[in-house]
Order: sequence, then structure tokens, then C-alpha cells
Amino acid sequence: MPNAQRALPSETPLDMPRQSVHAPRGKSRGRMKPFRLVGTWLARLLLLAGTVAITAFGVREMYEVMSTGSITPLQWAFLVLFSLNFAWVSFAACQAALGFLLIMKRDIFGRRHIHENPPGINTAVLVPVYNEDPVRVGAAIDAMAEGLAEKAPGKFCFFILSDSNRPEAWLREEHVFYQLIARADENCPIYYRHRHQNTERKAGNISDWVKRWGGAYEAMLVLDADSIMSADTMIEMARRMEADEGLGLLQSLPSIVMGESSMRDCSSSRTGVTA
Repeated sequence: MPNAQRALPSETPLDMPRQSVHAPRGKSRGRMKPFRLVGTWLARLLLLAGTVAITAFGVREMYEVMSTGSITPLQWAFLVLFSLNFAWVSFAACQAALGFLLIMKRDIFGRRHIHENPPGINTAVLVPVYNEDPVRVGAAIDAMAEGLAEKAPGKFCFFILSDSNRPEAWLREEHVFYQLIARADENCPIYYRHRHQNTERKAGNISDWVKRWGGAYEAMLVLDADSIMSADTMIEMARRMEADEGLGLLQSLPSIVMGESSMRDCSSSRTGVTA
């Protein structure tokens, strides 16, 4: 078995003091450019106006249907709940519509794909694992690393951060992940670290990485062990972080991949549900 130190780069410590949620707000790293600020507030205004307009229309239509006779207290309660739910649906619909229009604008003016060139910052992709199936995790990381090595060489790397506390899981991880490390492209290296004490669980796992290796990277991307993300998406997220000095947190929209239901037709099974 290779020495554990061969699976890790040199440590570059980064101070990460504990902070209270209610601590005074610190000074911003930068300010949004004026034209982007105007665009942001215009988008918020359109989102608010669209949500209010659609909600008002829906509530009015429902009220007219219910007001054919005398409205009972139960119907008033239903109308209030309907209004709240319809407002939430309207908000999501307006967000989707504005996003679609933004994508169409970028397609028309040829500015949609901002990840044609590699980002200028170094990003570490963290994959915390806890008694997971290393074969499945390794296959996902291998696929993502291959795409990043081709499209953004030298700008990304993967850290598999293990908190596994079952001996058999730990041994299997080392067997699978060291093979993954050995065949990884040097343009997107893969590292593996196992903690003997999983203090503070996942939060402590990531905190330990920040304090020991975080100083070498301008950004980090945290993925669940069962997650997979396209290289284009990761590159675009890194470029957006690089472009906005005041941006500290960026999240993509998750989607289910190869999701299947375990329900069966009751006519073909006595119980109707499989374990």
C-alpha cells in the first residue's frame, strides 16, 4: 500500500477562525459594477412585478368562482392558503421565465458560453465520503476529472475527504482510490485523505481541509458523494466567482439523474411496494 503522504499535496494552511452567525457584518471584498447593479435591481423589479401580477390574477379568478354564493369561513381560509401557494408558484414561474429570456439574449448576442477559456483561479473540488461505495464515487470523480483536465488543464483538482469509520470501508476506499490517483491526469490531480477522528462530521471534515490545504486555492466546490457535475458547469461557476470579487457563494440547480421509482402496479404484486 502506498504511503498516505503520496496521495496528498504539500499542506498550505489557511486561517479559518470560528464566527458567530450573529457577528457584525464584515467589510465587503468588492462592489458590484454599476451596470451590473442596475441590471440586478431591474431583474428583481421584474420578478416582483410579475409575481404580484400573476398572483393577483389567480386569486381574483378563484375569488370570483367562490363568490357565486355566500363565502363561508372555511372558504376564506382556503382562499388564503391558495393565495400563499399560488404566490410561491408564480414566483418560481417568473424566475424560470426571466432565466429563459436571459439565455435567449446570450444566444442571440453570442455571449452565453463564458467558459470557452479556462478560468484564471485554482479551484479544489471537495468530495466528503462516509462509508460510501468507493467504486461508484471513484467512477463519478474519474469522469469529472477527465473533462476538467481536457477543458481547464491545471485549474482544478479533486480531494476525496474520507470520514469512514468502518475498517472494511476504509480498506476498500484505499484500494480503489489509490488506483484512481495513480491513473489520474496531472492536469487534474486527485487526492485522498482519511481522518482517524471524524470530529464535527462533515463540517469538521471540510474545516480540516481548509485549515490544512485551503491556502493554495482561490475557490472550492463541495460535492456530495453521490453527485456528478459536468465540466462545463464547474468551469463556468469558477469563472463567475473570478469575475465578481464580492461573490462568496454560488450554487447550481440540482437535478435527479437516472431516478427510478420503487413502486409497482398493485395488480402485479401482492404488496405493491418493493423493498
